[in-house]
Amino acid sequence: MDPSLRSRMQQLAQLCDAMPPDAAPWYADGVLHRAAPLMELLAPDPHLALFRDCRQAVAALVAGTRVDPANLRRRLKAMMRPERTGEHADLADLVLYCAWTSLPPDRPGDHPDPRRISHAADALWEHLDQLSGGTGGWHAREVELQLAAARLLAPGTPTELRDRARRLDHDPVALAALARAVSTGQGWPLRVEPETLLPVPPPPRHPGCGEHPPAAYARIVAAGTGHGAALAGYHTTGRPVPFTARPGDVVTVDCPFGETVVTRRDQHRTWVGWPWPGGPGTGAELPGFAHDPAEAWQPVQLRPVAGQAAVGERVRVGVAALRVYVLRAYTFTPGRQNWFDKAAEQQLTAMAMLPAGRPATGDGHEAGEFDPYEMPLSVLLEWRAYPFLEPGDLVADAQDRELTFQPPLLFTTATGEPVRPAWPLRLLRHDGAEPAAKAVDAVAAATTQGCHDLIADAWEQHARVTLPDDLPTRHTWFHPHP
Repeated sequence: MDPSLRSRMQQLAQLCDAMPPDAAPWYADGVLHRAAPLMELLAPDPHLALFRDCRQAVAALVAGTRVDPANLRRRLKAMMRPERTGEHADLADLVLYCAWTSLPPDRPGDHPDPRRISHAADALWEHLDQLSGGTGGWHAREVELQLAAARLLAPGTPTELRDRARRLDHDPVALAALARAVSTGQGWPLRVEPETLLPVPPPPRHPGCGEHPPAAYARIVAAGTGHGAALAGYHTTGRPVPFTARPGDVVTVDCPFGETVVTRRDQHRTWVGWPWPGGPGTGAELPGFAHDPAEAWQPVQLRPVAGQAAVGERVRVGVAALRVYVLRAYTFTPGRQNWFDKAAEQQLTAMAMLPAGRPATGDGHEAGEFDPYEMPLSVLLEWRAYPFLEPGDLVADAQDRELTFQPPLLFTTATGEPVRPAWPLRLLRHDGAEPAAKAVDAVAAATTQGCHDLIADAWEQHARVTLPDDLPTRHTWFHPHP
């Protein structure tokens, strides 16, 4: 082994040993997050279904919910072969072994062991180095990502940084190439084209815009509808939502798959019963699933796909963890009590979104709207443009133009003409009122360096799509004409 790699692994072991026990689920979720594309692209159906269930359990741990892993451990033990490592290893078995170590011990209240998780990930990515002919350097890259995650989860690190540890990724271009190489070399069919699952961010288009790092604009927070995973014997605590989604937000959505039956179908749509007993919703039936995949897209998936199952047959419904960008978001405060018999403490949203990597067309109406309040949906805010501004804020730019902001990137003059603001910006009205000095200073500090086009580049990098250069066309994605 390369001495420098051995040294980094020793550093990682020390950081794992020092990691607070309640931070281990974030570390485990990051390891599974990086392995997930390989499972989604290459794994057999039973292995993939079990892996997804394990990820849901780890996500529940992240949400602070106690999980009973006994059933998942029984299923993993029955499916994994004894030869989990070495020359007889199987890729799916190695990923499932990562899932095994990511589950908590059988004693209630315990947390997974970061050192065991790291060892399992080592075996997986070393195996991928072997499958790629020893030239990929995947193990070394994975160790670097685990080191970054472990530093974010060190004692004393602010809690809000923990979600970054869950979303450290391998390069999507290299990972797509690896999946193709493994598929060809092992004779395993790909479920979908790798670029569909691993969209490549477009290159930055405004290189002369300064050195202000896009990460300075990120506001990554743990979030959800306040309901979280409600299946498999666990659910979240119903804590308030720390953000309200708005157009342009890049988020990860996730909802546990529940079993139900087809209640009726016609030539164009399939309807199924409510799949989440004890969850937040009150409906007896979900809205119909279109048979035509060209109809308006939404993240809720039916398995098998709509049109394949007959009335009375069992199906599964949920949302596989997916990065999307929000096109429209509607806020409201529910008048009724929620399913925890507590007064509603936050605004909730109806949203329309598209998967990262898929550009909107025209007015963005190819994204269907759905109501996340009626689902045990988890929403993680990955990136937000202009987080220091609120919709409707009035600013003055460097050219002394008074401009009104609408997310994610729209600034309009008093006559409604969209323009590119010249930085720095000066806050004149904030959230409908005279701004506090702290808010004014925050906007000034955030826009001292860089420019508006840098924000547009960063948005494209996170959403993995290229915006239209024409400003009116660009903004109809998020603010369609009636």
